[in-house]
Amino acid sequence: MRRFRELRVHPDLLKRIDTAAEEMGITMTALVEGLLERYLLRRDAKSRDDTDRRSFERHPIRLPGVVYVTEPDGHYGRYQPVELHDISLNGVGFRMPPNAELDMRLADAEFEVIFRLDDSNPPVRMRCRSTRNERGKGATRVGASFIGGDAASHALMERYFVQ
Repeated sequence: MRRFRELRVHPDLLKRIDTAAEEMGITMTALVEGLLERYLLRRDAKSRDDTDRRSFERHPIRLPGVVYVTEPDGHYGRYQPVELHDISLNGVGFRMPPNAELDMRLADAEFEVIFRLDDSNPPVRMRCRSTRNERGKGATRVGASFIGGDAASHALMERYFVQ
């Protein structure tokens, strides 16, 4: 490996990179190289095929999850079991049994999706907004963008995708 230029990084960002690398048990160099390599691969792939507008690569996955939707009056909510079928750093795709009332509410409102990436970590809780809602035979497929979540959930997601 040759060094061509000096890279200057803001001290706060450097500390965050160091902390993330330490948590993952890898060097800062390995973490930064991995992130940059993935970014450049995605950028190159996107320039070849501009039909996909996603910022981050979608990963196929089969995980059980739950969607929590607040009732229109805002006082109560409803949990709906779902099966996650793909995930990225900025969104998720899932299937659920068809339910006309819930389908309409998911299309118009924010909701929370809750799932576990593995058994050794706590559940991930992310606020979402539906970007796609397709009702089919036996299931409704929903694509959603993440619009919020707690810091611990974001950290779990980042760790999952960097590994």
